[in-house]
Amino acid sequence: MWRSDMAFMRAKMKSSLVIVLALGCGILAVFWPQWRGELRAQGYYPGFGGEGKVTTAFEDLAQARAVAIQTDGKIVAAGYAVLSGNQHFALVRYNTDGTLDSSFGTGGKVTTDFFGFGRCLSRMVGGKVTTDFGGGSQVASAVAIQADGKIVAAGDPLVSLLLFAVARYNTDGTLDADFGAGGKVTTDFGGGGQRPSAMGIQADGKIVAAGVAFVSGFTNFALVRYNTDGTLDAGFGAGGKVTTNIGGSDARAVAIQADGKIVAAGVVGFSGSLLARYNTDGTLDTSFGAGGIVRSFVGFYQALALAIQVDGKIVAAGAAVVSTQDFALARFNTDGTLDTSFGAEGMATTDFLGDIDTAFAVAIQPDARIVAAGYASTGSGEVFALARYDSGLTPLDLATALSARVQDFVNAGILNPGQGNSLSSKLTHVVQSLNLGEINTACNQLRAFINEVDALISSGVLTSAQGEPLIGAATGIRTALGCR
Repeated sequence: MWRSDMAFMRAKMKSSLVIVLALGCGILAVFWPQWRGELRAQGYYPGFGGEGKVTTAFEDLAQARAVAIQTDGKIVAAGYAVLSGNQHFALVRYNTDGTLDSSFGTGGKVTTDFFGFGRCLSRMVGGKVTTDFGGGSQVASAVAIQADGKIVAAGDPLVSLLLFAVARYNTDGTLDADFGAGGKVTTDFGGGGQRPSAMGIQADGKIVAAGVAFVSGFTNFALVRYNTDGTLDAGFGAGGKVTTNIGGSDARAVAIQADGKIVAAGVVGFSGSLLARYNTDGTLDTSFGAGGIVRSFVGFYQALALAIQVDGKIVAAGAAVVSTQDFALARFNTDGTLDTSFGAEGMATTDFLGDIDTAFAVAIQPDARIVAAGYASTGSGEVFALARYDSGLTPLDLATALSARVQDFVNAGILNPGQGNSLSSKLTHVVQSLNLGEINTACNQLRAFINEVDALISSGVLTSAQGEPLIGAATGIRTALGCR
């Protein structure tokens, strides 16, 4: 197992976790564990693939690197597959029961040549899509679902010069001709050593990819932002591109805050971690850390994944060296200082089997608990590892944070004052009911809040990307309260 990625879905108003593993031997594997306990997943959900897991074979070596969940619950895994000796972007879509979605991929695999010298293949079975950018090994390292259901994948085409590559697919798996050139764009930062590792979609639909670029003799944090048609966003950095030289650094994760600011995390040098936060125009946010940067926080060896809590605090996951290399999570306040209320002075570590452990993914459940996934070494190999942590947030904390998120949307002009007041009043009643110990009343108000947000999504006032986190947080509060 090389790495893992995770996504949460809302199904029947309960939080569910889907994990994709990257495996060799021509297999993409997706797991759906059941939770029984704080730090261990005991068993798998039998309604998914019969045993809670599915594998999908390609003709040769294949790996999954990322996963995303559609609003209808279908699961998209992205990575690469080797076809006729060449690596291609590969996407697979599963139905909610783990079967391949035959409506995805136009009845077979689809590959598309990016530069005119790749191969075009159409074979294999429905539910799978591959895309050729031309040239050598190509890997999709990130995938995201737009509000309109279109699928965006980002990765590295490994042509003569390494580039940032992004492809967008229609809901049936065909390339979206309205994006870039025939559904694909590449971005060159100049020089070599370029690749994206992570991607996020803003509330306005713009796409942010983050990774590394070799500039002026050093590897740099590199970010690029695309308009919805795939053109570079001239309002971001220099012509749509930003590089930050922090002494040999590489961005491995990116997350977009509710206020539109962009947080990137990664590694610096051989054994340091780094966070940077950018304003919406691509400049460093000087209210965060030291000039926009938080670097080499004590003991944290690698920052490989990011998630943002409903209260705006930032969770980074990766590895730390204790007696051995262990899973590590660090939580930061909104100003970049370590949140000392979390773990030991802001950091939590988990050792699995006494050997090397690394977390490659992190996600926040609707009830605010934090889940990290990666691998644990056995001494003779590696096994999948999963840990869940208590965030320390109470239902009252979550309701208060959720109210602040609603106000953010009002301040941004996404909700008008009347819409914001209607939602906020329900959350105010939730807080009042919790303070009075009136749990049933709080549950009813949360249900009314969820229904109202659903209506705002259906009417187009909120996108799914904006509304679903609100619904997820409210659902998490209901779960924590034991609402029926």
